[in-house]
Amino acid sequence: MIPFTDKHGREILIDADGSDDVSATHNGVEIARFSILRGDHIDERMPDNEPSSLFHLHMEDDYFRSGIGFAMLKEAVVQHDKLAPPSNRLDDKNRMTDRGLAFVRAGIKAGLIFPLPEEPY
Repeated sequence: MIPFTDKHGREILIDADGSDDVSATHNGVEIARFSILRGDHIDERMPDNEPSSLFHLHMEDDYFRSGIGFAMLKEAVVQHDKLAPPSNRLDDKNRMTDRGLAFVRAGIKAGLIFPLPEEPY
């Protein structure tokens, strides 16, 4: 567990233990989580050297825009290297929300996530 103080002074614990999930807790309650998919898990035809990708990003509303997601993303990159954005090849129910897209764009700007593909989201 990695301690992190968010923009509101809350003590957050980030769990990025090398598994395929990164989570954050506050006062023992999970407040955020995202999963990492290796390239070969997205599509078995992809080579093993495809970058890992973000998948199923979620954060409780009271913690949004407090620096927690970005801290989680930095820890994920330590574990998995630079990440690909969530795949647009998934069905409509798994497409990014506006908040998710803003988060991914911030990660791209910071150099932690590869650019979005040309296909629309």
